[in-house]
Amino acid sequence: MAILTGFNLCAAAACAGAGMRLVGAAARAAWASKLLYRIAMTMCWGMVALAGLSTALAWSFWSVRAGYGLIVLVPLVWLVLMGAVFAIVDFAEDGVFDFGRGAPPKN
Repeated sequence: MAILTGFNLCAAAACAGAGMRLVGAAARAAWASKLLYRIAMTMCWGMVALAGLSTALAWSFWSVRAGYGLIVLVPLVWLVLMGAVFAIVDFAEDGVFDFGRGAPPKN
């Protein structure tokens, strides 16, 4: 439980930092796909919220029954789910995994 709490804290801090970098106008303009930009923002800020909430709930439920502590895994599931959604949308838009930068120029 303590290791997953540490993971959640580190992941939330990393996602908050990435989210802060994504907020600026220059960062927004760097994304060719506005849909992928919105997914990235949702992924970052959702992770921050889920990590804090699920960790707090897991520790409060831990005293009731240890099995409820599995709520601490919710942020990990969120990362996998949102990563899959991001990859599917990225590939569906232009057939290339380019992280929202757009298809390479054709020569």
